[in-house]
Amino acid sequence: MEINKAFLQQLKLQNKNKNIFELNESDDDIDECCIEIVNHNQNNQQVKEISKSDIFEELKKTKELVLEVSKERTTSSSKSSIILEIKPYSDEIDLSSFANCVFEKVRVVGLEWQKETKILPIAFGLKKLQVRCIIEDDKVSVDDLMEKIIELEEVSVDLFSFCKI
Repeated sequence: MEINKAFLQQLKLQNKNKNIFELNESDDDIDECCIEIVNHNQNNQQVKEISKSDIFEELKKTKELVLEVSKERTTSSSKSSIILEIKPYSDEIDLSSFANCVFEKVRVVGLEWQKETKILPIAFGLKKLQVRCIIEDDKVSVDDLMEKIIELEEVSVDLFSFCKI
């Protein structure tokens, strides 16, 4: 594809120190004449004329794509892997059903439960439950997450492991 070299040079000069294109349809930088773009097909050669307005439409689309990509990059946040220890105050609580209850009822934007659980003995017949989740640091507070688990049942919740991903 061949494009008028003067047009490309003007774009480079205008946007040399800018991250985002600034478009102005009344710009005199682009000649009023049409620019020829050559598309090579298998056996023949086609010439397509594109007007100034078509160029501005393409530049606007490019600007929107650049804005979307930059927005996605700024919204992506760091993630952490967390292991929580849930210790009941009595041995009457069924920890496997409580784990399922936690997975179903504790829902927060930016929280992803890993369905693997561990039930480990503590002492005197008491057991503790370890659950793992992945959180987006900007969206989920670990303290709020622990409070939501405590609201479900009378248990103690401790942070066992916190690893940045």
